[in-house]
Amino acid sequence: MAEHIRYETEGKVGTITIDRPEKRNAMTYAILNDFIAAIATAGSDPATTVVVITGVPGAFCAGTDLSDLASTPNESRGLRGTAQERSRWWPIVDCPKPTICAVDGPAANRQ
Repeated sequence: MAEHIRYETEGKVGTITIDRPEKRNAMTYAILNDFIAAIATAGSDPATTVVVITGVPGAFCAGTDLSDLASTPNESRGLRGTAQERSRWWPIVDCPKPTICAVDGPAANRQ
């Protein structure tokens, strides 16, 4: 997949791992696009019957990488697309396979 998002399979389980420990797995817009693509890949993989989403040990996902916002124009932030693009912006909800989150550590960092 991509540098910070891994999709691996073991038996019938597909695992998507957010791998950016130096930022507590916070996502930039580019990483979010890779994450969305990984969900689509897992959802369409005929060998996978269940999808597990996790982060590298210590944090699940701290949310948006705020340092990425400085390089993202205001008009491009938080765009969700049209109603017809629902699967693009809600990939976990629309994934055709059961999806489980394996959370190790906080799901949000409030420091």
